[in-house]
Amino acid sequence: MENYIVKGSKGDFFIPDVKLEFETGRCEISGESYLENAVTFYTPITEWVTKFFVEYPNKTLHFIFQLTYFNTSSSKRIIELLAVLRGFLEEGRSVVAEWRIEENDSDVYDEVEDFSLVSKMPIKIVEVPYNSLRSA
Repeated sequence: MENYIVKGSKGDFFIPDVKLEFETGRCEISGESYLENAVTFYTPITEWVTKFFVEYPNKTLHFIFQLTYFNTSSSKRIIELLAVLRGFLEEGRSVVAEWRIEENDSDVYDEVEDFSLVSKMPIKIVEVPYNSLRSA
């Protein structure tokens, strides 16, 4: 199994950075997700997660979201990804979902709480100092 890495970019659309590491089980999506085709972008991530648990059923997957902005089409795919993670959690796999948000960002905080409710995946929300995610 190989790591999956996408270098983010900004232009007419914003592509987040993605780093999925099979050795450590650490997965990160960071930046802004304002995509033209969110299905095409998020499908390989979901497929990678599924392959991870097929090949490493006893490893922990720690998924860290650090998205400061996401459009509606990205939100739908994020919910689907979280639902996949929840499915593995319900199968007894070790899955941790964490979302790092800038302190006092009530809009993202509310969205993340909604993601957790809709997907039924527990998400630990971690507040970090303002602008620390944008400079990362």
